[in-house]
Amino acid sequence: MYVGVAILSACPLFLGARSIPRILQASLALSIVGLVVILCLLLGMRKQSQPWSFITNVHGNSGWGVKTAWMLGLGNSMYAFSSTDAAIHIAEEMIHPERRLPQVLNMTLAIGFATSFPLLLVMMLSMNDTDAVVGSTLPYAELFQQVTNNKAATTFMMCWITLVLFSALIGQWVTCGRLAWAFARDGGLPYSDFFAHVSHRHAFPVRTTLLALAFCCCYGLLYLISTTAFNSIITSAVLFSNITYCIPQAIVGVRGRKNVLPDHSFDLGRLGYICNVMSPVFVIFLGVLICFPPELPVTTQNINFTPVILVGCYLTIVGFWFVAGKRFEGPKIDWETDDQVGAAIRDSAIERKELFITTKFWPHWGAPENVEKCLDKGSFHPTWRAIQAIVAIGKVRAVDVSNFNIQQLQEALSAGGSVPLSCNQVEARPWFSNTTLLDFMKQHQILRAVFCPFAGQKKGGVPLVLNPLVQQLASKNAMGVGQLLQSWAVQRGTIPLGKSQTPGLSYCQLHLED
Repeated sequence: MYVGVAILSACPLFLGARSIPRILQASLALSIVGLVVILCLLLGMRKQSQPWSFITNVHGNSGWGVKTAWMLGLGNSMYAFSSTDAAIHIAEEMIHPERRLPQVLNMTLAIGFATSFPLLLVMMLSMNDTDAVVGSTLPYAELFQQVTNNKAATTFMMCWITLVLFSALIGQWVTCGRLAWAFARDGGLPYSDFFAHVSHRHAFPVRTTLLALAFCCCYGLLYLISTTAFNSIITSAVLFSNITYCIPQAIVGVRGRKNVLPDHSFDLGRLGYICNVMSPVFVIFLGVLICFPPELPVTTQNINFTPVILVGCYLTIVGFWFVAGKRFEGPKIDWETDDQVGAAIRDSAIERKELFITTKFWPHWGAPENVEKCLDKGSFHPTWRAIQAIVAIGKVRAVDVSNFNIQQLQEALSAGGSVPLSCNQVEARPWFSNTTLLDFMKQHQILRAVFCPFAGQKKGGVPLVLNPLVQQLASKNAMGVGQLLQSWAVQRGTIPLGKSQTPGLSYCQLHLED
C-alpha cells in the first residue's frame, strides 16, 4: 500500500506536468471546503459535549509525569511545520522570491492555524474516550465515530481527508525532485552531472524525481523489518527539518544581520535577532526532548532510535562531504542588485552617459502571451522584436544575447531588425576553448564575452587555478594565476567576465599582460 500510494501520487508529474498547479490549487480548495463540511457535520451530529475542563485534565498512560509529558508533546506539534519550507525549493521559478516566499510561508502557517484550530477544538470537546483514540490505528476515524456515532458520516469524512492528503502528496514530489536536482546542480550528489539533467520533454528534473521516489519506496520496506525503526525515522524527520531551519538563523545571529543579509522585504531590523537567537535555542531544546523514550518503562518494543538515526545521518553527511564536498559549489544566487547599482551610480561623480551597464532580461519576465508560442516553436522572435523597440526609444543602447549557439545566432541574424546583434556571452576557458562558436561570432562582428574564465572549473578533480601547469606559467611570467588566465582570454580577442569583489581582483583585471 505504501509503495503503491507513492507511485500513484508521482504519476501526475509524468502524465501531465502542466496540470500540477491546477491540481495543487484544487487540493487547497478541497482542504478549506472540507474544513467547513466536516466542521458542520461534527457540530450538527455530535452526541455529547464535554466541559472546558476536559481539555486540561490529564489523559494518557505514557508513564511520564504531567509536565514532562506535556513537553514531550511539543515534538508532535512540530509536525505542522515539517513542510513549510516546500516553497523554498521552487524559489528559482518565482518572480520576486524575496517578497513572495515570506508571503507564502506566512500564509501557509496562517491558513493552517485558521483551519485546524476550530476543528481540533470541536473534536476535543465532543469526544468521550481519549484512550480509545490514542490506541486506535486510525485515530481520526475513531474520533469521528465517537462524535457522530454514524458510520456513513465517518466514512465520508475519512474519504475526504484521504483525497486531500493524496492530492497534497503530488506537490511533495515536485519539492523532492527539485531539492535533489538543486543539490546535484551544485555538485553535492554523487554522479551530479547525471542527476542535474532537466528533461526537455517533461520540463522538470525527471531523474532526481525518480531518485527521490526510489529512496522513499526503499525506505517503506523498512516497515517490514522494524516498525519501531520506521516510526523513529518519521519522528526524526521533524527534528532534522527544524535543524536545517535553525542553522541559517544561528549564522545570521552570530555574524550580524547587516553583515549577512542583503536589502530585503519584511525586514525586522533588530527585532529579527529574537528569531535568530530563539530558533536555535528552541531546536536544541526540542532535539533533547525528541531523543527521550516515548514511554516508561523502556522496553525493546518502545525504544527510541532517534539518537542513533541522528548520529547515523550526521556521519552520512560527513561522509558525503569527503566524497563530494570538493565538487560542491553552492547555489548561485541572483540578489536582484539593480536598485543598488542604480543608487551607486546616482551617488557617484560619474555621468551616466560615460557608463555602459550590462544587465540581463530574465526569461520569467517574458510576456505571458508569448510563452506558449516560444515553447511550441522554439522561437525567441517576439522577445527579440520587443527589445529592439526599447532600443529605438532610448531606454537601452544595444541588444546582446547569452549562451546562443551557432544555429540560434543564425536565426537572430536572419530575423533582421533595426538594431544589430552586438554581443553574445558564452562560456570559454583553456579546457573548453569553444573556438568554433567564437570564430563564427568574429566573422559576423559579434563581440565575444566569455564567462567562467577560470573560477570553479575543474579537470580531473583539480581546479583550473590550482593546475600545476597554469601555476608554473603564471610564476614564469611573474603574474597571478587570474591575470594569466584573463590575459589568455584577452589575447584571443574575447572579453573575460571576471569578478571584482576586492581591490586585488580589480587590480588584476586592469593590469593584464601580453
